[in-house]
Amino acid sequence: MRPHRWIGWSAALAVACSGGAATGPTLAHVTEPAPQPVPVERADPDDVEGLARELGVAELRAGAVAYLRAHYDRALRVADSDHDAEGPTAVAAQVSEALVAAYVDEEDPELGLVILQLLVEMRAPDAWPALERALDWRRESTEEHAIIAAQAMEDGLADDARAEARATAAAEALTRIEGTRGVDNRMRIHLLRALGAIGHPASRRGLTTVAERVRDDQNFLINRLALEQLAGQADPSSVPTMIRALYLWARRRPDMRMNDIAAQGLVQIGRPALQPLLDLLAGRNAEANAVAQRYVEAIRELDAQTAAQISAEGVVAAEACYALGQLGFVEALAALLVEARHADASRRHIAAVSLVSLSGLSEAQVRTVRQTLQRVYDRGEPMHQLQILVAIQHTYDAGHLPFLLRVARDRDAPMQDHRLLAVRAHALLANARESRALRRVIRREPPDDPQGLRENMQERLLLVEEAARCDEDLACWQARLAHPEPDRVRKALHMLCRLGASWPDVRDAVLPLIAHSSPWVRGDALYAIDHLSADGDQAVVDRIDRLREDEEGRSSWNQVSPVAMAIRARQLTRIGAQP
Repeated sequence: MRPHRWIGWSAALAVACSGGAATGPTLAHVTEPAPQPVPVERADPDDVEGLARELGVAELRAGAVAYLRAHYDRALRVADSDHDAEGPTAVAAQVSEALVAAYVDEEDPELGLVILQLLVEMRAPDAWPALERALDWRRESTEEHAIIAAQAMEDGLADDARAEARATAAAEALTRIEGTRGVDNRMRIHLLRALGAIGHPASRRGLTTVAERVRDDQNFLINRLALEQLAGQADPSSVPTMIRALYLWARRRPDMRMNDIAAQGLVQIGRPALQPLLDLLAGRNAEANAVAQRYVEAIRELDAQTAAQISAEGVVAAEACYALGQLGFVEALAALLVEARHADASRRHIAAVSLVSLSGLSEAQVRTVRQTLQRVYDRGEPMHQLQILVAIQHTYDAGHLPFLLRVARDRDAPMQDHRLLAVRAHALLANARESRALRRVIRREPPDDPQGLRENMQERLLLVEEAARCDEDLACWQARLAHPEPDRVRKALHMLCRLGASWPDVRDAVLPLIAHSSPWVRGDALYAIDHLSADGDQAVVDRIDRLREDEEGRSSWNQVSPVAMAIRARQLTRIGAQP
């Protein structure tokens, strides 16, 4: 039994009155006696329910919280840290309601923080009133409370029936942050993630506000995080925000942008983004045109020479072309073909490269894309030409082989990299007969070249040997996917895409390779699976999700995440699901 605790109380005064004249002191002369301490029986330390009752008494609360903390920790140890085990959940069920009430009532920030941490650890489903109060943070006092509440909502604590209330409270807490302290940015980060997890229209309004708030007191990385959370919700109502974000930049840092996240967001939204992007490319979005003009002016203030080489129209067109290519809808073909004939070389280039990602093309359209890529290459600048050679490799179109052979033979090429990339692309796409022509090109290179071009070309003979081994035998190529040498696996991927798009077993064989240890194989496997799944495949989406869950935050995921997430979104669009 715990010792008694004495607390004060206010005594009530009873006055007996009788009729007639007063014989004693009147009421006016009576003074209130001093409060007398009254003993209160404290709960036994092992009495969880009794301790929960003590939470309602301010003077007893700290001790009760300490004992309840010990009870919960002990239950966790017995359950091997399983919060969902019977012991911990039983303790939580007995005390969570009283803990919520105690937190709401508590004025001491330190004790309140201990109560809130215990509530969140217990994953109390009725914790919302406590979280709501925590989000109403006070400067230099309860910022950590708001962070814990945001993390809890990010992890799914609080029921969906209160989604609007949670989103509204988190958004309001976010808008009150104006400083640049470390704790300010921590609050921003966790509140943004909470809004992203909630997924309610009210959360989208809050995320949009922060994403478009370009101010000195907000690091632009916060803008990017807000837009990333908004993009993850893939809501069509966010299309205008994503289009504006294609052209936003950090104050005094026009090199710091979020166009990559915005394009990703548009791809995840899918078909509802198609017509707005076509309008954007056609110059029919006045707001975007104005933002792009301000962007060019910001560059001019820092570097007039660079600004002289770009225009607002070109900036708008470049972002629109890239996003349309990533979306991958054949309906964008006509607009991209027009842009690929533009007088400006940069605009021609990005339109041509964007054509490679379009799916569902007819044979005639494939020929048109092939001709366009080769024409733009011939009229392009050296660096653009290199990118087109890489893009051609991912068309899996054998019709490019004569063109690639021509570039491989061209000793007047601007750089030797042009010839090497052409050799690689040809070697990856050619069958046995076609590879013999490439072998002859390599053999005719002068052996005494001081730059070692022939030696570098000869490294691709390994791929020629693979072509001689399997030629157009799909079963042979499928078996080569298990080879330990990455280059042989990459050759097999390209040949399966060229030859086996209609073979049902190919996709199943290729899909596991998106988790290959080689980043080069991973990248090629992602492009391959997108090509092989032209009608969409939920298995591709699920496998990418599992890869992200397993590796998010690691370099292995960061290297492929833009491609992987774009392919995931395209797959969902193709099967008619919402990203």
